[in-house]
Order: sequence, then structure tokens, then C-alpha cells
Amino acid sequence: MPDKIALKTLDRRDCQYPTPKEVTLSTPAIIHIQDEDGLLLCSLQKHCDGSPAQLGAMLQRFFRYGGAFVDGIDRSMARGFNGMWDAATQLIAYLKLGGSFTGTVRVGDLYIFPPGYFMPDHFEANYVYDISPIMRSAGDNTSIEGVRLVLHAIPIGAEPCHTVYAGPIDAADMAALDRK
Repeated sequence: MPDKIALKTLDRRDCQYPTPKEVTLSTPAIIHIQDEDGLLLCSLQKHCDGSPAQLGAMLQRFFRYGGAFVDGIDRSMARGFNGMWDAATQLIAYLKLGGSFTGTVRVGDLYIFPPGYFMPDHFEANYVYDISPIMRSAGDNTSIEGVRLVLHAIPIGAEPCHTVYAGPIDAADMAALDRK
């Protein structure tokens, strides 16, 4: 198994990803998912519909209605996440179902890559979504309280990328972020 990679080694703020050279009909995006220790679990490549109004809204809906984070499996729960590894797995299924909890798996459009593969020259994107847990400590116990999103927009041409949102995913106004 490869060494775990910290998400900060792939941070978008250094703008090492190539910027899109022209306007296309698709809006490609990259999603990085981080675990409870701040290490990169996986990266997802979304070929189209990667704007905040589309992909951002799907991510927000997934974490809002997907259930609570738990530590251990509770069979009585209809929905929930047993940590970030489980949330990442469920998110992939949700996105392959076209942003639905039921339906038919879509061919193509979403691809998963292991930590370390998704380096700057592999993929052009208009948006990069960094997803990480918001941790809460109570005495000796730590648990996941919610999900943090850092959204980076990558303009077409030579303009530098910029962070358009950093905070809890539930609080993001995805429609407004789509215009930034």
C-alpha cells in the first residue's frame, strides 16, 4: 500500500494545476477527500457539471441528507457515515448515480484516483473541491461534527486561481459561488 499523502501537499493555493486554455461545454472539477487525520484518502475527477451550482449543490445535498457521522455501525440507522472512509465510498456511489441515493449507475464522467496520482499535469479543471472533516473534541473522545469545504476557482487563461469559499459545506451558498 502506498504511503499516505497529506492533502496540503496537493493544495490548490499554489496554483500548480494547469489552467483551462479555452472555454468548453463541460465544467471539469477535481474533488480531494481527506480523512480524520488530515491525510488524502482519494481524488475524484469529474468531467462535466463541476460548477458550484451543480456539483457543489450535489455535494452539499449529499452531506446534508446522507445522515450523521457515527463511530461504529448502528444497524438501526437508515443513513449515516462510519467515518470519512465510509463517507468517501458513499459519495462515489452517490455521484455515479447522478447525484441521487437511488437510480442507475452512470458510465464515465467520474473517476477515482489514489493519493499521489492526481498531480498538477494530469487534469485541467475549472474547480477544485477540498473536502475534510470538522472534528470535535470532548475529553478523550474526538468525533466528526460536519464537513468542511474549501473551493478553489481556476479561471481560464493566465489569471491565478483563487479560493472562493472555505467553511462548513452546509453554510455555502452554491448559487452565489457559481458566479465568483
